[in-house]
Amino acid sequence: MNRWGGSKRGTGDVAVETRQCPHCKAEMTYKGADGKTTYSCAVMVTIPGVYDGGLYILCPYCNGRWHRFPEGHPLRERAAPYVDEQ
Repeated sequence: MNRWGGSKRGTGDVAVETRQCPHCKAEMTYKGADGKTTYSCAVMVTIPGVYDGGLYILCPYCNGRWHRFPEGHPLRERAAPYVDEQ
C-alpha cells in the first residue's frame, strides 16, 4: 500500500466514490445481465500531456465533473483547473 492508500503501482490510483454523481445524484453503477457484474457509466477523462490516465470523473447525464484523487494528492492539484472550470 502506498501513502495515498492505493495498492496499484505508479501513482497509487485511489478513486473517490463514483457510485453517484455529486451534482445530479444519478447512479453511476449498474448490474450486468448476469446480476453479478457491476459496471460504471462514469467517464474517466484523460488530458494528454497532463496525466496518462483518468485525471477526473465526468457524469454522462449532467456533465458534472469531480475529483478522482483525494485531497493532498499531486494529481488532484493537476486536475483542479479542469474540474473547477465547469
